[in-house]
Parts: sequence; structure tokens; C-alpha cells
Amino acid sequence: MGRNREAQVRRIVVVLSSLILTACQTAAPVAGVTDEQAFQMARTKLMANLKDPDSAKVDPVFVRKLGGLPGMKYDVICGRVNGKNSFGAYTGMQPFVYNLEVGEISTDASAVAILCS
Repeated sequence: MGRNREAQVRRIVVVLSSLILTACQTAAPVAGVTDEQAFQMARTKLMANLKDPDSAKVDPVFVRKLGGLPGMKYDVICGRVNGKNSFGAYTGMQPFVYNLEVGEISTDASAVAILCS
């Protein structure tokens, strides 16, 4: 398995594990966090994870999702970002998901598909 694939699998495990840890919680918004605050938290975490945050183009449309999978509930922010890669080229709009419960962000397609669809 290549390094990129291992890193991708690791990210999926972290995101899904963080959701499992919140399984006992109800499908209610994180206490005291408004939608606007949640969007700002997601944006801040997203920028901290980009190679060139100053050049990032974040889609102004964010969606807050409250939901659940069998046995677990979650409160996440779904959005899209167009950032630059290591070569300085824009990658095109890429989806991301931010878990409000644990403060983790993922751009992994599988995590986004599960939590944001």
C-alpha cells in the first residue's frame, strides 16, 4: 500500500472513530454553538490544514448536518474548497467535512459521502 493510500485510510479511520466516540450523543447541535460559529470553526480548521491558506477559495455555502448512522449521531459542517497543491496549481473545488463534536476535518471522499449526502 502506498504512502498516500495509507494516509487516506488513516484519515478515514480518524473521522469514523471520532464519530463512533460520539455515538451516545443525541442528534442535536453542539450545545451553545450557532450555525455561524460552527461555520467559522470549520473554516478556521480548514485553513490550518491547507498548504497555502492565503490562496484558498472557500465556497461561501456551508451546510450544517445533524444526523445519524445506525448506532451513532453527529453534528457536522459540509463545504467545498479550492486550494493550491504542491505545484501551485488549484485543485478544483473539493468537498470537506468538519466534525463539531471533536474538531476534526476531513477531505476524504468516503467520509464526505457518508456524512454529507
